[in-house]
Amino acid sequence: MRRHLDILGMFGLMFFIIAALAGCGGGGGTGTGSSTSTKTVSGVAAAGAPIIGFVWLKDSTGKQKGPNTIASDGSFSFDVSDMTAPFYLCADGSVGSTNYRFYSATTSAGTANVNPLSSLVVAAAAGVTDPASVYGSTTAASVPAAVNKAALDKAVADLKLMLAPLLTAYGATATDPIRDAYRADHTGLDAIMDVVKVEIADTSIGVVTVTDKTDGTVLTSATTTTMSS
Repeated sequence: MRRHLDILGMFGLMFFIIAALAGCGGGGGTGTGSSTSTKTVSGVAAAGAPIIGFVWLKDSTGKQKGPNTIASDGSFSFDVSDMTAPFYLCADGSVGSTNYRFYSATTSAGTANVNPLSSLVVAAAAGVTDPASVYGSTTAASVPAAVNKAALDKAVADLKLMLAPLLTAYGATATDPIRDAYRADHTGLDAIMDVVKVEIADTSIGVVTVTDKTDGTVLTSATTTTMSS
């Protein structure tokens, strides 16, 4: 009986990995390359609590690594010594009984967190309604030219303007949701994601909503291209 349960558990894990891989852009993953000078892209994947699942990374040529398992504290890391910036990330998994898929991007090695806010930043920086289209188009011929440092900086600033009252209330006005050190410990930026859901509610037209998790009230809304207003 125990052997039977172990076999079922193994097949369950294999199915989860295959399903998640398909969701974040298919196969083509590669192992860690050897290099005398190691550069990494690392961060935390969370949505009010660490995401239980996997994370992938693509570079500007379309080269992909992953799936890498997200640690229990939400942390992950990729060796990008043999890859070319900018880098694009996709995290797929669950928090409690809710499934999530979030995206992020960075123009250099270093910190690149993946969370609901980073997905909005990626969409806004690329001028699209769905961040999945950015991750899916990362090949040398089709990477959106708008995803550069200036565009990412503006998208972060616009998002902060939209969320200003919440950021002030939780002492997170200076926090960059992608590039700053971050912990899923229910303080600062993470505390905001405990009390509100920030999402692209309609990816066909890029409608962004901020919803109170306690009663479902929509506190504010905008689009991926009008967050600053």
